[in-house]
Amino acid sequence: MAGKCLKCGETAKIQQLCKKCFLDSYSNIIGFKKFNLAVCMDCSSYCYGKQFRPAISQDKDLLKTIRKAFYENTKFKQKPEKFEIKVKIPKHTKKQGTKLYLKVRISVLTRIGEGKSALIKKEEFEFQLRFKYGICEKCNLGRSNYFEGRIQLRNDKNHSFEKAAEFIREKVKKAKNIFITKEMKTKNGIDFYATSQKYIQTVGAELSKRFGGELKITSSLQTMDWTTSKELYRVDVLFRLSEFNVGDIIKINKKLILAKSISGKMASGFDLKNNNKPAKENYTNKEYEIIATTKDYKEVNVVKSIEKKVKGKKELYIEVLSPEDYQTVKLENPKDIKKEKDLINVVIIDDKVYCVSF
Repeated sequence: MAGKCLKCGETAKIQQLCKKCFLDSYSNIIGFKKFNLAVCMDCSSYCYGKQFRPAISQDKDLLKTIRKAFYENTKFKQKPEKFEIKVKIPKHTKKQGTKLYLKVRISVLTRIGEGKSALIKKEEFEFQLRFKYGICEKCNLGRSNYFEGRIQLRNDKNHSFEKAAEFIREKVKKAKNIFITKEMKTKNGIDFYATSQKYIQTVGAELSKRFGGELKITSSLQTMDWTTSKELYRVDVLFRLSEFNVGDIIKINKKLILAKSISGKMASGFDLKNNNKPAKENYTNKEYEIIATTKDYKEVNVVKSIEKKVKGKKELYIEVLSPEDYQTVKLENPKDIKKEKDLINVVIIDDKVYCVSF
């Protein structure tokens, strides 16, 4: 036989209380820890103690940051089903040092028990939050003259110099907590001062692969960290673009070489005139001419792709639509091109069409 509610005398359901009295007396919140909130105006990381924490969302939603901070500073008996906040953020200037006092209304929904007999408890609280914009330690490095190394980009006469410079900027921009703190123009290039010596070495390797040129990495002892007795070095990543780039076609030693890699004095790639035969030339001691660059590439439709027997061997025969007059023309270097391709990139040299899609 069910007993009476200790508070109101109605039929007891839970812990000698009726549902209403139980819900009135129940609170899922054990306590709130008071805090002030600081948000980095550059990366949206947030701080309510001694250290900044990573930003909540890519869209830098301030409301989500405030919700997360309150959730982390609330102690629950059990995980709530919903935890929502409402806050009016007045119009303000987003700059370092700006302070706001915000009224935050918290709504907590808790499910007690399971199934049809489960009870729902809704609790609401209101707090005043002291909020300010600041700069986290990592972003502060980006605003300072601090650097661990330099990328020294050279040969501004190269037709892809600006592309290479922008490539460096974009790579560092996308890297987490790494910054270019200064750019300095030199006689024939740009020095990029960056906050990570390890990362700039990765960028140097990618520059060499993408554009081709001379890559040198050196380090020099700067000072010693007396707290750890470790020697501190700075790294210089020198990347000198060659006179041509990966993807360019050069005429050298009676060959038409599509450059696939350029390292030091050597250019490696495929001889288009010799049906894509691998070729390697020392371009520093032979006369060469840049015949075409990636800007000269044209995308065309493959009209015919069949295999023919030539001297007892099967060879691929491909015809494409000429990008100049849209007439059907023979491809001079069909070797190693996938038979199923419908679109390929070509260049026209001396009225002949060569494929560059391999």
